[in-house]
Amino acid sequence: MTYDVVSVEIAGTAKDVIEKIHKTHHDGFPVIDRDCVVGYISARDLLFVQPSTPVEQVMSKNLIVADPEMDINDA
Repeated sequence: MTYDVVSVEIAGTAKDVIEKIHKTHHDGFPVIDRDCVVGYISARDLLFVQPSTPVEQVMSKNLIVADPEMDINDA
């Protein structure tokens, strides 16, 4: 688990995410709105969209998450 998480802003565009993919070599990022995680976007989400497409339109919103303290069997 890492505490220095690379994320993208909900107000960004697909182009912003593509640039971050090239810069970090990661293929997906949590999407944040201020300090709150509101979704996740991956390279796969960007395959057939225009660079100007808002992140909010292509991100995944209904995420299944686990608490860091959760027992592995419960996860």
